Amino acid sequence: MGAQGGENARKGGVSAYREQFRFPRLALRPAEAAQALGISERTLRKWMKDEGLPYFRVDGAVCIPTHPLHEWILDRTRSQHSIDDTVDEILGSF
Repeated sequence: MGAQGGENARKGGVSAYREQFRFPRLALRPAEAAQALGISERTLRKWMKDEGLPYFRVDGAVCIPTHPLHEWILDRTRSQHSIDDTVDEILGSF
């Protein structure tokens, strides 16, 4: 790391360091996850409680891990497509 990079990381803290090396986010706060999904935070928390949306707590702060969130979304999408295909198949026989 050059002198400039080290200086920027010291001045900007973790976010500047992350930006410098483009570290992926490992987890999102509920408001960030809700915004990324285009839903309300209330809906997100309902999904956490009722739909198995993955989350964990660190010192009381709720975190949504990004990789498991992505997998959860893919699983829900696959399930919905499977249901849609089955309905189409049943309705197509009439």
